[in-house]
Amino acid sequence: MGDVIFRAGDHFEEAALREDAFQSMDQITLAARALEKAGFLRRVTDEQGRESYLIIRDITGADLAFVVSREHKEMEEGG
Repeated sequence: MGDVIFRAGDHFEEAALREDAFQSMDQITLAARALEKAGFLRRVTDEQGRESYLIIRDITGADLAFVVSREHKEMEEGG
């Protein structure tokens, strides 16, 4: 198993912005949606009503690559 790159309790957008794996907020948003669907993230709302993604399971580089590539493949196949 690879190194944990995002730990439980991190806010995904903030953690992802510190990583070199993403080039844009669009990529971060798509990855967050895929990880939420796979059960790694949960959407939360803060006191100001802003939505964010909270990590509920540690995410490794291998997990991230698998989930995001699987989601991309499903989108291409129309599923």
